[in-house]
Amino acid sequence: MASSRIFWRVLLAFVAVNVLTVALFVLVLRPVLSSLDDPRGQYRPLAEQTVAEFEQRELRDFAGWLRRSNRQQRMFASLLDADGRPLLRRLPGPMKELPPQILRDNSVQRLPGGARFIAIPVRGQQGAYRWVAILPPSASRSAEQLAGLARIALSVILLACASWWLSRWLVRPIQQLTAAARAIGGGDLTARVDAPTTKRRDELGELAREFNQMAGHTQAMVAARNRLLIDVSHELRSPLARLTVATELARDGDDPAAALDRIEHESQRMDSLIGETLAAARAQERAGALEPVDLAMLLRDAVDDLRFEHGAVLPQVNIDGPEHLQISADAILLRRAIDNVLRNAARYGAAGTSIDVGLALEPDKVVIQVRDFGPGVAADELQRIFQPFYRTATARDRSTGGHGIGLAIVAEAAARHGGRAYAERPHGGGLRVCIVLPN
Repeated sequence: MASSRIFWRVLLAFVAVNVLTVALFVLVLRPVLSSLDDPRGQYRPLAEQTVAEFEQRELRDFAGWLRRSNRQQRMFASLLDADGRPLLRRLPGPMKELPPQILRDNSVQRLPGGARFIAIPVRGQQGAYRWVAILPPSASRSAEQLAGLARIALSVILLACASWWLSRWLVRPIQQLTAAARAIGGGDLTARVDAPTTKRRDELGELAREFNQMAGHTQAMVAARNRLLIDVSHELRSPLARLTVATELARDGDDPAAALDRIEHESQRMDSLIGETLAAARAQERAGALEPVDLAMLLRDAVDDLRFEHGAVLPQVNIDGPEHLQISADAILLRRAIDNVLRNAARYGAAGTSIDVGLALEPDKVVIQVRDFGPGVAADELQRIFQPFYRTATARDRSTGGHGIGLAIVAEAAARHGGRAYAERPHGGGLRVCIVLPN
């Protein structure tokens, strides 16, 4: 969790929202709420009305009016002269218990129990006065409640905006991945996640890149499978046609034995073709676990098997490389690739020449080289010989020509190991096939 970039982004976003809420409250709402917390501006009209009533009424009538006003406003209010002396004989309720210095103070005073004392200087037509009042706790709490509601409202608004942004930021790439997966499931193998998502530097961007890579690999595999099916169908048509002709000759011809020999020959060719095709398909599908493999020993064993298969007709095979070289590989798939390269060299090598097998260890890779001294391959065909069913003109004209699948298996095996296979025309003629594997 500690290394998750999305986790830290979400956490920092919520921290930023909280910091922004506090900052906005301090800079914007607090001055407004502070002004609401001082109720003198709110009660000044009442104070001026009280002075006007005092100057217009008899003292007894004014006392009655003040009692009614206090009951209506739910407070204890009175009127003092400019020196702080009561204009009525008695102060209302708890006001008479207040110390004299509070009565002479014009600031807002908080009293025990949550009540507040306020004093408002007022100038009337007949002189200066001080309107004083004790506000009950319910009125004192109104500003605090308003402040709390303002904080909650601001936090909700900011959290809603942040949640919308985070939701869009998180859900949009997931929706694109879902749409691309649905399209691929429906048969559209060209569907991909768009660039803005793949450029993200977090887990979702990495997932999008891996998804596109997987989709591209799947598309390539399906295309290769379709191409392989088409090529196999094309390759099988010729021996099937010859089998049909040979069957007719065996029935009605003058030399049934020759026709049966042709049937046997074409059947063997079809069996060989199907075997090589299955080998190519297994090479594409095989994903065996990598394990420690002594590549030098694997290469020597393949050469020994080649000598046993060809006997005396095999050209001399020279091996150059270390006695032991261990790498991580799929031994079965790699051995199949080496066998195909060696058999090609034995098939096309010129009589009286040799086959040179080399194994070299480089800083970050291992290179297997197999060279024959046969007719070689034209420069423009060096890459195409690794395509399934591709055969050079020389191979087609020779009775020893294969079906053009062996080197395709070599290329697939190298790619499965994260390496590559290529061919080159060395100085002195012939063909050199190289398998490069990561070390």
